[in-house]
Amino acid sequence: MREAKRDEGAAGPKWLEFTRLATVVLTVAVLAGLSPACDGGDDNGGGTNTIPCLRYESSGVPGAITVTTTDGEPDDDQCNFLYVDLMVHDVQDLFAANFVVTYPNNVVAFSAALGQGSFLGSDNTAVDVEARLTDAGEVTIAVARLGAVTGIDVPDDGVGKRLLRLVFTRAASSGSGDLEFTTGELLDAAAPPVEIPNSVWTGGTIGIIQI
Repeated sequence: MREAKRDEGAAGPKWLEFTRLATVVLTVAVLAGLSPACDGGDDNGGGTNTIPCLRYESSGVPGAITVTTTDGEPDDDQCNFLYVDLMVHDVQDLFAANFVVTYPNNVVAFSAALGQGSFLGSDNTAVDVEARLTDAGEVTIAVARLGAVTGIDVPDDGVGKRLLRLVFTRAASSGSGDLEFTTGELLDAAAPPVEIPNSVWTGGTIGIIQI
């Protein structure tokens, strides 16, 4: 019995040493496992956390018969969604518009073209919008007044009126590229509609910044 007791006593310190070692290893493993998750948490510990957010910068300035773009500044998630408003300046008898937009599809994906709030429907006329993806990073859009026989005048006030809102979603964590109009025409209320001459369409730059 005494021999058996000595064996058990001899094993005790070894077992305690092993237990301490296992605890240290386990603690290191847990800390290592938490490290990547901390990159996405709050930066209260002096880390380098960032959140990729979409931003839009317009190019060009309003002029006679121009379509300019501006950041739509939505109220919802501005990091993952981008709203670009098309503003029309100094146009008379505007009835419809047809245009092709190219965008950096390695940065964003096209989501929708919204006619709600378009000045084309400011006299309670229904507004029809058709959008079709025609190539990688390219969308063809048509917008028109429905059931109306007259167009809408837009004064040359430097502010313009919203023709349409484009919606994009973030498709990457970094990068930038241009939003451009490869074609664009404004149409009057003639039957059939006639293109309004000398219209100028200006785009801008879509990018992702880290905040």
